[in-house]
Amino acid sequence: MLCDRLKGTHLAHMAQLRMNQLPRTAEELRDRLAAKPIPLPALGDNLDEPPAPPESELDRQTSARLANACVQQLKQDPDNVAAREKLARLFAERLNQPDLGIEQAMLLLNMPDQPDTKRAEWLGLTAAWHLKYRQDLDAGRRVLERLVQEYPQSPQALAARHRLELLAGDA
Repeated sequence: MLCDRLKGTHLAHMAQLRMNQLPRTAEELRDRLAAKPIPLPALGDNLDEPPAPPESELDRQTSARLANACVQQLKQDPDNVAAREKLARLFAERLNQPDLGIEQAMLLLNMPDQPDTKRAEWLGLTAAWHLKYRQDLDAGRRVLERLVQEYPQSPQALAARHRLELLAGDA
């Protein structure tokens, strides 16, 4: 109603932004209300474990459906950080497409006005995906070094320093 009655005003714009945040379907609402694991901000302890075995076809279909929902949200609002981060994780960790996940993380890093804590987290994720899923030690090392250089006081930088020491020991 605000959008219709106050077209072109700041209030109409703010109302439209809020409407874009609301779930569009009952399923999306249930997904938002469901308890989700909270990813830790550092590089994670499971980096040395091999990638998980391929998921069942049902899990892949569910992951693909969730990814498609994220894409639809991003079509509505390309600056939706939560949807883009979820899409990146789905690509890299569930759909066996780490390159697409890294691409989404890079888009997040290039978004203006993002907090340094999130930027450090995204760099840590990118490094972990290079190392774990792509087995690209050089790219992983470069991202870890960037993380340490740009965000030296972050918890991710502490984990990155440790990982760099381990990588130097393996070389």
